[in-house]
Amino acid sequence: MERMRKDELASAFWRIVQIEELLSDRRRLWSRRIDDTNLDVVFTRSGLWIVLDWGSGASAAFRAAFSPGALTVKKCSVEGESLLIDADTRIGRQVCEIGVSRVDGVFTFRTVVFPRSYLTFEAWSRDIVPLAPSPQADGVLHSSAEDHRAGQLHASVAGGGSFLYVQELSSLAAFCGATRATLAQNVGGDWPDIGFVPPRGRKALSPSDGPTVLSHAHVAWTEAAAMTPGELAEEQLALLAAIYLETGRANARGDVHAPDVWYGGSSGAAGQ
Repeated sequence: MERMRKDELASAFWRIVQIEELLSDRRRLWSRRIDDTNLDVVFTRSGLWIVLDWGSGASAAFRAAFSPGALTVKKCSVEGESLLIDADTRIGRQVCEIGVSRVDGVFTFRTVVFPRSYLTFEAWSRDIVPLAPSPQADGVLHSSAEDHRAGQLHASVAGGGSFLYVQELSSLAAFCGATRATLAQNVGGDWPDIGFVPPRGRKALSPSDGPTVLSHAHVAWTEAAAMTPGELAEEQLALLAAIYLETGRANARGDVHAPDVWYGGSSGAAGQ
């Protein structure tokens, strides 16, 4: 059997830790019921998560922020269906903006890190964790390698529903420029270890690089269970259309928090 590299072992370790924390030690910051689906924003000792629960016991957790050590939520501002969360983590301050569209069945998160030290990301696990009452969450990864290169991931959780995850690869341009990294194989994986992981570049991300986007993703979901290849293709297109509609509306509304919140100035106007 092929031996795992040290970074693969570390990634597998953190995945196990995060599953255990999500199942037994998570704290809720915000919750909404949308039709028959529950959407919770929670934090654990090492992460900030959006948990999509189809009400049947099957769910999927999407990691908005990760800390290989303690994570402390310093502030959570809520305005309607939008949240702005400021967290202190081992790797530095992380600020996460989360928006939810009930109409489209879409949520979006964007996370900026203020590096505290030199960061290389070699031990990070992928950012989607399927969950179920049983020890193993069954499901299917429907999307292809070509989809993954475009930042898209389409999957379904047994007993739950389906989702389409889209990572905004263009938002990671500053990260890739600073670390000399590429994004060729950073969305994808093998069930149940799926999602996005920051790439390892030729350079570390350093404090001098300043605030840097680590993740900017959209997730659309459905309770329907597509079965045939034709139904799956239609489902993926419908979910992608929902994401495009919501991002278009968000851009038209100007749903971006003030720069002083993101870049370390006075935050008194946030969440008032």
